[in-house]
Amino acid sequence: MKSSLMEPEAEESTIITPETKLTLALLERLFSFIQTEEKPLNPVLSGYFSKLVTLLINRKQKQIVPYIFSKDSQIIDQLLYHVYQKSISELLNKLLCIMDSDFEGEVQEQMQAKQKDVVQNLLCKLGPNASEEDNLNGCCILQDMLETKEFYNVVSTYE
Repeated sequence: MKSSLMEPEAEESTIITPETKLTLALLERLFSFIQTEEKPLNPVLSGYFSKLVTLLINRKQKQIVPYIFSKDSQIIDQLLYHVYQKSISELLNKLLCIMDSDFEGEVQEQMQAKQKDVVQNLLCKLGPNASEEDNLNGCCILQDMLETKEFYNVVSTYE
């Protein structure tokens, strides 16, 4: 049985194969779980979703991270919208703590831009108007980001 997230060869990276289309369709189906404005998400399903995406990140990071951080992707924004859910906030934290030095070019630039946007959005969400879960989970993410030098530089440039 072939893995649906196979590593593309250098020559095949620009060619969209049926397997690539299937992979994209499966990823879109997976991330459709968080594409809702309804609050709250089912906490049990959120936990399973988070576990599955974490597993994909751990095993197929080079394939899934460019999909998540692509220019047209709203995945990070959707995760940020559901940050009140602990499992979703842990997933967002894991995605934000991926070192962009593992990637190059456009993916690295997009990661840095999204990370900066998330920091700004989290800082704007904090306060008495936000829910307790939003405040706690947002603070945890910011605290974990501040523990690394790269993200400290992102936070310190906040205007």
